[in-house]
Amino acid sequence: MATAGEGRTERYDYSDWMSALPEQLQNIPLWNLAIPGIHDAMSYDLDVNSSIMEPDVLIKLSKLPCVRQIVYKLAITQESTIREQLDAGIRYFDLRIARKPKDSNPTRVYFSHGLYTRTDVETVLKDVNDWAERHPKEILILALSHFRGIDEGSKEQIHSHLINFIKTLFGAKLFPRLSLPMLLEWVKKQTPGAGKTSVNIIASDLVVNCEHFAATVIKLNDKML
Repeated sequence: MATAGEGRTERYDYSDWMSALPEQLQNIPLWNLAIPGIHDAMSYDLDVNSSIMEPDVLIKLSKLPCVRQIVYKLAITQESTIREQLDAGIRYFDLRIARKPKDSNPTRVYFSHGLYTRTDVETVLKDVNDWAERHPKEILILALSHFRGIDEGSKEQIHSHLINFIKTLFGAKLFPRLSLPMLLEWVKKQTPGAGKTSVNIIASDLVVNCEHFAATVIKLNDKML
């Protein structure tokens, strides 16, 4: 939203801003684009009647409505729904997952931030997929993290179920995992140092049993000689 004059505002539609980028920006690496993201994207959906999951010092006070109300007010960081966020141009989503205690569904998980959300993860992801169907040229980054309240005995079952659900739901819309050769080629192009575009810490999920990754990153220091 932008001010268009005294007492009047003009709304801009950013639901397809990626596909509307100038031609010279259409093929550059994604990490070179300025991409708006949102912190605790699902906090607008928090349930004031749910048990408190954090901070630890307040968990034992979950039965007190006044304490839950305080946590609720402090934990809400967003007011717009996930669809409104998408339409506003948000493309990176901080989604913190947790399992409600004593949930009768063995694989159901919710979002959380101090309290649990009213809506479960699968329902929200279906909404995201529906939106993506109507905006096929927009790239969405869903950062699912935390996974609190999941015990060791059910961790593997819940993880496998969620991964399979995501693969089935989004299908061909999912970006394929970056291959190691492609990753190493990108690493070789980086330059460490104190410059504005320098990259000094490079971390990856693909380094297990790969001696080439660390060696490639360390060799970047030669560029500063």
